[in-house]
Amino acid sequence: MNRHEYERLIQTCDEVLLHHLGQPEIIAVPMLHVMNGHPNSTAKYRFAFSDRTIVQKLGVWFYQRAHLLYKLAQSLAADKHWYCHLHQADIVFISHYVSAANGEADFYYGRLPQFLAEKGLLTCSGLVDHTPGSKKGFGTAKSALFPKTLSFADEWRILKQRLYARRTLLRSKHQAADPAARKIIGEAAIAALSPEAAAALRIGSCVQRMLQHTGARHLVLTWEGWSWERLAVSMARDKHIQSIGYQHTILFESSHSLKRSLGMQYDPDIVCTLGDITAGILRNSGGLQHTKLVTYGSHRFSGTAICPEAVSENSCLVVPEGIEPEALLLFGFAVEIAKKQPSVRFIFRSHPVLPFQALAEKYQELKVLPENCSLSTSPNINEDFKRSQFLLYRGSSVVLYAALHGLRPVYYQRPSELSIDPLFALNTDWRTVVCSEADFASIIEKSQGLNMEQKDRLARETREFCMNYVCAPKQETFYELVSSDIQ
Repeated sequence: MNRHEYERLIQTCDEVLLHHLGQPEIIAVPMLHVMNGHPNSTAKYRFAFSDRTIVQKLGVWFYQRAHLLYKLAQSLAADKHWYCHLHQADIVFISHYVSAANGEADFYYGRLPQFLAEKGLLTCSGLVDHTPGSKKGFGTAKSALFPKTLSFADEWRILKQRLYARRTLLRSKHQAADPAARKIIGEAAIAALSPEAAAALRIGSCVQRMLQHTGARHLVLTWEGWSWERLAVSMARDKHIQSIGYQHTILFESSHSLKRSLGMQYDPDIVCTLGDITAGILRNSGGLQHTKLVTYGSHRFSGTAICPEAVSENSCLVVPEGIEPEALLLFGFAVEIAKKQPSVRFIFRSHPVLPFQALAEKYQELKVLPENCSLSTSPNINEDFKRSQFLLYRGSSVVLYAALHGLRPVYYQRPSELSIDPLFALNTDWRTVVCSEADFASIIEKSQGLNMEQKDRLARETREFCMNYVCAPKQETFYELVSSDIQ
């Protein structure tokens, strides 16, 4: 998708949302929330600028209806009391279940819930399930896993909401004068019956049940730009519950939906940011005008910038996002480099939601790795930082933490694509962009002629930028935000 198409898409989707603010069924349609120019985000809009074949139209028609019938059938055996074991709480956290090895610390909030509990505040967590299969008996008095299928009555209600959204969007399509807008709105009407739209309404319903059951005064949720986040904020607003979004995700130059306002009903009261730079980006965007921005930080940041320990050989940590096409692209590029650069050691570290073994079983080019490629076995990514000199990345926020440890960021750019570099706002020779194996080989050659003093001087500007982009978590600041009207 080129920049002109992207801007046209944003304009049309925002106009539709703003025209239907009183209709949560429309707000729930994920396609209308344009997140950013990441290939994984823009892929779902490909038919907004091209025509579907007859086979594709029939395929979507049958798939959507088969899926809704499947969900209705599943709902007959669904657990209606999935949330009843939760105790009363002052604060409800909405997080994500990405792996069975989540551990005690939350993947996104770290030990913030435990810190608040130690301060005397009651907390509980609702987890959006991103793992395959259904799970029964999951949860404690402090946590519950959102079911992927609700009761028959709830699933039937969600189906009616989706049908209503589809009819409404089809009317908007016919009323639009611009052919390009009609095409985009038509795709949104199709998306209203998608499983993703149903999932957004389902998550919104789960959040509503948790808020009702726990009697919470505060709702804390990850803030990435998804439609379900807006629904959750609206439900909190209806109950006069303060909503706090946590902008844990990095911002691209093209980031959009988490920055723009949909009015007080759907905008959170507070957004806690990774650092001062992202707070500034959100503040200067002109959106979320009625939302208070607070620099909070991230538990993934240790609090200091660390120069790497001396290593005996060139080593490159490869860290893609937990998105299959992106992981395949970056690991595949690294494998090709490794074949031609045997003196460089590559460490592959996959995202928890997408283990490398799952990719290797599916893609032939990853089944047998070159001898100079190895898989990370370190539970803590800081151990991989200590034994690496370079970081090969694309859209992963790991680049921030790697740069703070002194690693040299190497961004892999494909021709004619919108940049998804988290360090897009940084101008320094230490961060480099490569498009080929030859580019990477040139970086290795130039780096070999630098001593540690020279490397640290070149890396200093990047470290300073990252220190402002992400900071250590300010848990006391967060406590002050939520404690005043509880105690």
